[in-house]
Amino acid sequence: APNIDGKLYAFCITKLKTSDDWKSVFNAMWASMDSDEKTKHTKAMDTLHKKLIHKESILLNEILTDAVKKKGIRNIAAPEQDMLAFLVSSGIRGLRREIYDHHDPHDLQAAVRLLTDMIVIWLKR
Repeated sequence: APNIDGKLYAFCITKLKTSDDWKSVFNAMWASMDSDEKTKHTKAMDTLHKKLIHKESILLNEILTDAVKKKGIRNIAAPEQDMLAFLVSSGIRGLRREIYDHHDPHDLQAAVRLLTDMIVIWLKR
């Protein structure tokens, strides 16, 4: 995407699509495990989750840093960038959980568009 709006939206939609694509794989694996395997799997998934969150944070911080350099958004301090990356990543996980796991009727793409628009407005103020 050429700008911060598109990059944030693409990040969020891709994260949601990837999560949905893998859900059936993980459910099938989980169903075939005994309790000991489930315990080991949970520990392994927690470790992988932490690595994923770290990599997402790096990617989001790169998107934000690039937008600052291109004067697409205001300059924001590193702690704010880290917090924003955390909020985006956490917010998307929450949307995924509500829409995919709890079958919330809200339109996923509209929700992501509103979330990314709100973030970009805040970044440009």
